[in-house]
Amino acid sequence: MMTDLTLEAAKAYVLGHHETNSESADIEGAAIFTNSDGVEIARLNVTVTNAAGLKSVVQWDVWSEDGALYGEC
Repeated sequence: MMTDLTLEAAKAYVLGHHETNSESADIEGAAIFTNSDGVEIARLNVTVTNAAGLKSVVQWDVWSEDGALYGEC
C-alpha cells in the first residue's frame, strides 16, 4: 500500500508510535516543508506523556520513501 505524505498521515504515524510504547501524545503543531535535498518532510511538535505521567516535548520529522512512511525524533 502506497502512503503519500500528508499532515494527517504524519500525525497518525507519530500517534501510533507513541501508543505502541504506552505513551500518549499531543501534537502541538505541524507543517510540511521541502529540505535541501528536495525531500518533503512533515515536522511535528509533540508533547509526550509516559505511563508514569512525565511529560517531554519532542520534534518529529516524518517522510515518505518507496510508498511507506518513516520518522525520527
